[in-house]
Amino acid sequence: MARYFRQDIQGEGDPSTPPYGPLEGMQTLRRDRWEAPMRAQDTVATVGRRVLLEVNAGAVRTGGWRFNSGGPSSSDTAEVAYGVGRARLTSGNFLRASVLFLPSGGVGQTATPTEAFGRLRLRITWTAEDATTETHDVDIELVASTNEDYDELTGAGAAFGELRSLSTTITPPVDLTDNAEANRWTISPTVDVEVYMVGAPRVVDFCLYETPHQVVMESDDTSWTSHIFATEAIDAESQAASQRPRLRRNETSPDGNPRGGTQQTLSVAREQRARFGPALLSWGHYQEATSSATTGLVALQRTGSAANLVGLFDASQTAYDADREGLSVSCGGYARGYRDTNGHLLGTEDAEAAIPVVFRLYGTATSACRVRLMTADHSWVEVEVGTGANAWHEGWGWLKVGLNPSDVRVAQAFVDGNATVSVLAFSVERLA
Repeated sequence: MARYFRQDIQGEGDPSTPPYGPLEGMQTLRRDRWEAPMRAQDTVATVGRRVLLEVNAGAVRTGGWRFNSGGPSSSDTAEVAYGVGRARLTSGNFLRASVLFLPSGGVGQTATPTEAFGRLRLRITWTAEDATTETHDVDIELVASTNEDYDELTGAGAAFGELRSLSTTITPPVDLTDNAEANRWTISPTVDVEVYMVGAPRVVDFCLYETPHQVVMESDDTSWTSHIFATEAIDAESQAASQRPRLRRNETSPDGNPRGGTQQTLSVAREQRARFGPALLSWGHYQEATSSATTGLVALQRTGSAANLVGLFDASQTAYDADREGLSVSCGGYARGYRDTNGHLLGTEDAEAAIPVVFRLYGTATSACRVRLMTADHSWVEVEVGTGANAWHEGWGWLKVGLNPSDVRVAQAFVDGNATVSVLAFSVERLA
């Protein structure tokens, strides 16, 4: 019978450096030796805060809010595409959505609407490591305006007084009290997220990020990513000691090696360093003027050249130029382990910093080509983009970044190849 180790990490505090010395050598496992490492090695709760998807109104508005007095269509149930994202979650983390918004307007595309409501709809597909998938819709209801005809206040600064914020935690649509199900879905699931507006919401800013929740490990799992006290009460000595695998990972055929439990504890610290790290940047091509219930998200299209690079955001650009606009990676050094981000790194204008990253891009192309993200003329990571339907493409590499805000550095994207590429979103995450 499978043995599971469950841990609630929603309220975990800051981690500290665990002393591994007492666990080394040929010795049996005693509580006084492994208590401190087990208390300290779990860093999920402090580094598991990666931003997965952001969409905001930005500085450009197309003649006021799109849904000032009317909804996106005559149908109150129409979905207007708002954003798309994909990420592999840190083990033990689920999703949390935060919305900054003004009260929703009237629906039905009429000057004097009879009903007002707005919501964000998240269509989420969860994929576990064993390829099991679960898809569900999560509706975030946004309060309606109480103004005449549900209009937005238009006086100078008047709308600021009506700003609201709302956050909600999102978990897979399964029974997480079942140890086997929780074990399947808490070990680094992949999430594909589509965000839609329904009704007449007035969204100012939307952010989807991961947040610590729980970890459930099975005694024979090959990759442990959290400490294995059996209950939240880590001082419950009898429970922790009795349920700890003290021989080796495979409990069904012990080999008599008394160091198995010790090696298990040490392996967790190693596995913790194999996780995905913080997000470096993300970009999506949502535009209020072009998104509707019938068009969906409109891709940014750029035709490349076989002779030279072509800028994704500016077709006239053919090479990286640090003096031109781009996506800021000036604080890229902050996307490091928490122990490496401190005041000792101030005044580093002449320092070089490079971090390992995964580059994810959602889109397609008329023929096979590459999209390259550059942070210097000699520093880039790229993805191969193929033909067909929109899909996620991934590339791995290192990027040069700034250590602190004073280290000004931008990322610029280019098309490499004689093809037209259509891009809806991309993100860059640091690899721990």
